[in-house]
Amino acid sequence: MATATRQQAQLSERLIYLGKYSAHEQLAHFLYEIYLRLKRIKAVRDNSFFMPLTQELISDALGMSPVHVSRTFSMLRDEGLVIRNRQHVKLPDPEALSRLVEFNDSYIDEFLPPSFSELLKASP
Repeated sequence: MATATRQQAQLSERLIYLGKYSAHEQLAHFLYEIYLRLKRIKAVRDNSFFMPLTQELISDALGMSPVHVSRTFSMLRDEGLVIRNRQHVKLPDPEALSRLVEFNDSYIDEFLPPSFSELLKASP
């Protein structure tokens, strides 16, 4: 039941940000959510993380064209919110990105299954 409730909350949050926010805010929300999730598994260092997603995959996830995703990344870069170098992303001021989209992280599960945590500890 808890898993279903969490999934419903995630779906609701995604529908809200896809319908409510501009492309600029959608990409900011998407990046901040990835940042938070990776931070919780200790995969963020100095506000930077590895994101092996192509612009095509991101555009599919957000319902934008790859060209629009590229332009939106440029806008976020020009505002000093996101630095992207190929598959590496840095958020110079993650809190500013969070404020931009009024991010609510209550739908993100705080706890990882022990087996996943152990797997991360064993990896180099």
